[in-house]
This record gives sequence, structure tokens and C-alpha cells, in this order.
Amino acid sequence: MADKRRQSKRSQERLRIEEPESDENFAFIAGTTEGGVPFGLTWEEKAAMEREEARMQQSEGERMSDQIREVSVNMADLEFAIESQENFRSWLDVESGRVVSTPNDPLLTGTTEEMEAEMEEIDSAPFGRFVSLEMDWYRPGREDALEFIQSIEERALASRLTTAMGRRSGAFRAFHDILQDHPGESERWHHFARGWLWNAIAAALLEEGIRLVYQPLPPLLDRGTRLHLLAGGIEFVIRVHRLSGIERVALIGSMAESKKEPKDIDFLLTITGQADLKAIASAGRKLKGHAQQLNRGADIFLADPSGRYLGRTCPWRECAPGIRRACEAEHCGRYLYDDLHVVTLSREVVTDPPAVIWPNPQAIASVPEDVRKAFNLS
Repeated sequence: MADKRRQSKRSQERLRIEEPESDENFAFIAGTTEGGVPFGLTWEEKAAMEREEARMQQSEGERMSDQIREVSVNMADLEFAIESQENFRSWLDVESGRVVSTPNDPLLTGTTEEMEAEMEEIDSAPFGRFVSLEMDWYRPGREDALEFIQSIEERALASRLTTAMGRRSGAFRAFHDILQDHPGESERWHHFARGWLWNAIAAALLEEGIRLVYQPLPPLLDRGTRLHLLAGGIEFVIRVHRLSGIERVALIGSMAESKKEPKDIDFLLTITGQADLKAIASAGRKLKGHAQQLNRGADIFLADPSGRYLGRTCPWRECAPGIRRACEAEHCGRYLYDDLHVVTLSREVVTDPPAVIWPNPQAIASVPEDVRKAFNLS
């Protein structure tokens, strides 16, 4: 038995694999033969392998570079698609550069014939033609706010904003509250944030092999109240006109008159029972936020196809009974602010508004020229 153990030990020693090492002949010694001769990877073989690996990496890099596609787009369309992710899924058509959007829940929000055709087109398209635009919605961070503060010429305001951003909690709320008292800087901040969002969209799609070609964000112009409100109104119409249940979009109130400094911008939407009130209210809040940059307001009034006034959209993000004592809606919780005992519209305004924006644009003779140009009214 002892002889067998000694014989086994000698066999193991003859077949023992040495720890990997190198010498003047081998870059990597894998082991030795029974006669003690090393074997492994020679220096020449290692150099050849490294050259081949470098060549393959270069070829892969060239191949990836060849796969990058340039697509001409309207960046505002992509911006809207990302902001609308709560209600819609969107894709970029890399052949045409257009953005295609479909409802997240067609059974809940309903679809139009145009949307159904687009969904069918996406399903039947070759792989890779439509690229999903689902991504985290870029929001400015603390470093972005501090960079913006450095560009403010009024040092007292810059100091207040810096102090606000130094708070442990509620920093951005305090930041925005201060900017509300400085409409010009507030508008400039939103312009900055929009530019950062465009850059983030372009960077995200470049990682997917798509280089966007687009007109850069135009410089911020010092425009008057009417132009500012009209710009927000155009964006609002773009947001809502494709929603299901919308039969008509009209402009009413002081913007439909020749007031140089209107206090607000008001729209009247004719809706059916299938209308997505939550999505309409969300678009209304964005318009209100835009108007508040100049300390102005915005309201979205609603009516049914028979001409009956229904109320306004809910001004709060969360709409449910009992959340706010200030809510005066008769049927709280539907994103319909039906405080009919406080605010109402005459049937004449509902049935015959001064300017119909969509679907058949037209206006009465007294509507200002800037409104006609903004919405291409006849």
C-alpha cells in the first residue's frame, strides 16, 4: 500500500502543472512536459495575437461608425413626445425623421383613424425603422441651476437664488418662487432648460446609433405679452388637438381682442364623453405655467357638442375629492372643475366663439391680426 502511494506521488510530480510564468522564450508558460520541457504561448505568438486583436477592434470601430445614421428632425416634435410619455408612446421614423405617437392605453383614451393607421405602420415596418423615444424626461438639476445663476447680471437676484439652491429641502421650489417675481429671468430659465433637454435627447439617440440633424434652438427674444401668450397657445393646441374626444378648439377672452396687455389667454374646447380630461388638464397646466412667466394666467373652458358649458379643467396635478378645501368643483375628482356657481360662459360664446383654431380655422372680422397669423385663420 505504501509503495502504491509513493508511485502515485511520483506520477503526480511528473505531471504537475507549474504556476503560470514567463521566460525568454515564452510569454506565458502553461506547464511542462514529463521531461521538464516548458510549453505555452511564445512571445512571437503573443505579439501576433495582439496585432490581430487591434485589427479586429479597429474593424469593429469602423463598422460601428458606418452604422451611425443621420436623421433630420424637428426637435420640437421629439421634445413634445418625451413630455407626453404619461399618455402616449412615441417612435422616431429614421427614414423620414417624423415622430409617430400612439396612446399608452387605446381602450382608455380612444384612437383616431390616423393613430390606428400609424400603429399598423409601426407593426408592419422592418426592424429598426422605428426607434422608441421612451426615455427619462430630462429635468434640470442643481448644477444646471447654478450654471444659470452665474449668467444673471443682477447680483442681488443671483445671490438670492444661490441661497435658495443651498437649502436642504425645497430648493427648486424656492428657486422658482423667486423667479416668478422676475418674469424676464423666468422666461430665460425655461429657455435654458429647453436647450439642455434638446442636448440630452440628441445625446441619448446618438448612443443608439442615430445622429440628429436639426435647427438649433432659436435665441430668446424679448417679446411682448401678446406674442408670449400666443407662443404658449400654439404649443397648447399642438398638445390637445390629437387627443381623442376633442371636436373643436377655440380662442376666447382678451386675447381675441385688441388688448395690448391681456391678463390671460383662454381656450374653449368642445369635447365628447370619450375625452381624456386628465391629459387636457395637463396641457392646460403647462400653458398656465408658460403664462405665469409674465405674471399672466390661462384657463381652459369646456363645453359639450350641444353647446352646454361644462366648466374648466382642474388646475391641480392631483384631482381627488377631499384633497383641497379650496376646491369648489361640484363633482371633484374627474379633472373637471365645474364651479358653475362661480364661473360660467354664455351660450353665445360657446356656440359662436370669436376664433375657431381647429379643425376648421376661422375668425370674425374683429380678431387681431397677430392671432390670425399665429393660427393661420381665414
